[in-house]
Amino acid sequence: MEFEKEKAKKELLKKMITTQIIIIDESKPFQWRSGIKSPIYIDLRRMLGDVMLRNMVINALDAFARQFQDNVQVIAGVATGGIPLATMLADRWQMPLAYVRPQPKEYGLGKQVEGAVVAYKKILLIEELISTGGSAANAIEALERERAEPIALLSVFSYEFPEAKERFADYNWERLTTIFDLVEILDNKRRRIIEKWLEEMQVKIDD
Repeated sequence: MEFEKEKAKKELLKKMITTQIIIIDESKPFQWRSGIKSPIYIDLRRMLGDVMLRNMVINALDAFARQFQDNVQVIAGVATGGIPLATMLADRWQMPLAYVRPQPKEYGLGKQVEGAVVAYKKILLIEELISTGGSAANAIEALERERAEPIALLSVFSYEFPEAKERFADYNWERLTTIFDLVEILDNKRRRIIEKWLEEMQVKIDD
């Protein structure tokens, strides 16, 4: 049976809400590492403890990334959230696996890219969540310094911030779900909360 992407998006997001991986709370804004204050927080790492959700995610990753499969030679994950996702997909596709640290190690061989040899290889890079895209962009730069060729970026969720869109304009960026997909399934109260915040973040809901 053909994988229905739109249906899978909604099912994923609904499951994330019911398991409180996605939390929306206007009364107590969450502060992200970047300093952004938001009424929404997404803890995708919690999905690793939910077998059903984990299987939903890997099935979606497989389906969304299949368009790149014939050209990809190595699957790489952005540390740390992208590592288990990349591992699951690499295992399913029986492909070499690598991961990219935020910065080179200060000891040993001083590597930033670990695992498979990536030089002169075409890479599918996996990140769990993208807001401004800084971590994924840093990983792409690290791979390129190793003479690798990142041909596609895959994320489980994207906030669709303008900074990220600009950063990855020249890459094949596939999103399993986005903030726009989330807005579509919310009740009116939570939808208004998110739409108001997106307006403050200069993200157009009809983009």
